[in-house]
Amino acid sequence: MGKYLIFLIIFTVFVTSDAFCLTYKKEELKYKDHLKDKMLYVLVTLDGSYRTDKWEEIIKLSEENINATVYISAVYFLNEEEKYRYICPFNAKISGISNVGFGSTKELTDERIGLVKKAQKQGVSIQSHLNGHFEGSSKWSNQMWDLEFKQYFLFTQFLEQKSQHIRFPYLEYNYDVYDVFEKYGIRSIVSTITQPYVDGIYTKISVMDDEKVRYFFYEFPISFVKYNKCKTIMMDYNFFVKDKKEQLPERQIMRNVEKLYLKQAKHCFKNNMPLFISHHFFMDGNEAYWKSLKNITVKLKKIYKNKIKFITIDELYNILSTSDSIMSEEKS
Repeated sequence: MGKYLIFLIIFTVFVTSDAFCLTYKKEELKYKDHLKDKMLYVLVTLDGSYRTDKWEEIIKLSEENINATVYISAVYFLNEEEKYRYICPFNAKISGISNVGFGSTKELTDERIGLVKKAQKQGVSIQSHLNGHFEGSSKWSNQMWDLEFKQYFLFTQFLEQKSQHIRFPYLEYNYDVYDVFEKYGIRSIVSTITQPYVDGIYTKISVMDDEKVRYFFYEFPISFVKYNKCKTIMMDYNFFVKDKKEQLPERQIMRNVEKLYLKQAKHCFKNNMPLFISHHFFMDGNEAYWKSLKNITVKLKKIYKNKIKFITIDELYNILSTSDSIMSEEKS
């Protein structure tokens, strides 16, 4: 009887807790229902944020009306002396470790912060790649996610506009992060969609409480493409892994990448869906992918002229959420 009573008490607490009451409603929506016809929307997105020379190039792109979305790792804004401020999310007894290092010297860290602030003022969207680039697997609890997000916003207090969008390290996360989104105001994820992947679709996820929508956010997929006879997500790191095995020269890599982006742009224009160009700041000394990124923006502008619009993830979210609210009003 005693064991049964303990079980009943534990079960009652569990079912009446907020975590148990929350449910998640997923809706697959079509980009073409919300985006203008005969217009190519291009989102240049980057992960990383360490190298100051890349920040200078991002600022130059923004001067050409190409505002990128940069998913920053917040540990790059802690110098070596400050790194022990960062607590490991899956072991609170450990501090000062990160899969991607830290911000180096105080001078370099201060310079990086200055460049990020300048980029943001010019219209570059600064969003979250969290902190230490750890893999947020199924083992991560709500408390672990909360610690990681709390630290991200603590280390990025210098930003004039808080980050509202995220790309997870390794594209890994679980449902325990969803109500943490509400606490920190996260409005979208840019990541893959679980199989089966459907082209031209994004997902609206509503956090439900007592059958009422408490919060919602969007998940935007990264397209699957054929690259070097293999199917992969359209991100330069994935191309890099395949190219490294074949030891392709820089010129050939650039031809392959730019050809793929032009083909995908044509597909996106035809099917009225945005083109996500997803890059990293730096990969093993290979600059081919970065050069391809800059080249393709010039080529796309020449091809599509007044039928192309470079937008940030904030702008895409605003377009979709505004049209989404209009549709809701029409239905009601």
